Amino acid sequence: MKRTFILIFVSFLFSCKNEQAGNILPSDSEINEIIKTAILGDSLELAKENNQIPICNELKRITLVTKRNSKPELSPFKKFDSLLIGDLIFHKRLPYKGFFKASDSTFIKFQNKNIKSHILPNSIFGNLKFVTLEKGKNLDDKFFYFTIPILSADGKRAYSQLTWECYGFCGVGYEVFLEKNYGKWKVVKQEYVWSR
Repeated sequence: MKRTFILIFVSFLFSCKNEQAGNILPSDSEINEIIKTAILGDSLELAKENNQIPICNELKRITLVTKRNSKPELSPFKKFDSLLIGDLIFHKRLPYKGFFKASDSTFIKFQNKNIKSHILPNSIFGNLKFVTLEKGKNLDDKFFYFTIPILSADGKRAYSQLTWECYGFCGVGYEVFLEKNYGKWKVVKQEYVWSR
C-alpha cells in the first residue's frame, strides 16, 4: 500500500513537471514574423512606400485580467492595452468560434507572464520608419504600436492589438487575429475597436 502511494505521488510530480515543460514560449523570430505579417498584410497600408508614420519597435505587453472588475467600465481607449482572458476565448469579434479554446487559457497566462518585453529588429522591415515608445510619445506627430502577440497553445493562432496614437490626444485601436497555415502567418481578421 505504501509503495502504491509512493508510485502515485511520484507520477503526479512528473505529470506536473511535464505540464510546465510543455509550455514553450514563442521564439523572438516567431514574434517578429507575426508582427511583420500584421504590418505587411494589413488594410491600413502601414508598409506603404510613402508612409511616413513611424512604427514603435517596442511591443507593449497586454495586461491580462482574469475577472471583471465590479466597478463601472472605463471608456474603451483607457483599457485597450488590457484584455479579459474570457473575452479572448469567447468574444464575439473572434474570426470564428473556437479560434482560441478554453484549453489555451493556461498557456496564454504562461506566455503573458514570461514574455515581459520584445523589441522588433529594424533590419527585417526594410524601408519602414521606427521609433522607440518613449520617442514616439514625445513626437509632435502620430505613430503606431503593437502589443506582444498572444498565441494559442498549439502555436497556430495569434492575437495582437494595434494602436495608432496621434499627438497624445487622439488615436484608433484595432484587434489583429492571425493564423498559421503551412508554416506561414496570415491576417484572418483585423477589426476596428475604438477611437478618441
